[in-house]
Amino acid sequence: MITFETNEINKWKIELEIMNSNPSYNQMSKSKSTINYDDILSEYDESKKLNTTRLLIKQGNNYIGLVDYCINNPSDNTPWISLFVIHNKFQGSGIEVFLE
Repeated sequence: MITFETNEINKWKIELEIMNSNPSYNQMSKSKSTINYDDILSEYDESKKLNTTRLLIKQGNNYIGLVDYCINNPSDNTPWISLFVIHNKFQGSGIEVFLE
């Protein structure tokens, strides 16, 4: 079963592991393949400014990804997903998500 858990700064090591399992994304978004605590902290600060919701995605006891979204994007007044990342070891694993 997939669950969502609030992603707070005290969980930065979990986020860092997920993000650093995707070096190509880091290279594209941060111009470096490995990010660090300061990069995560910067994302949290930006999230507060944009009023986004940050969630960790769990399957059982495993953190498999993260998602950041905003119900009302101030630039166009529409909902948007600003980040959706799945840990590399869970990509292509055929996890099915059922929403009720």
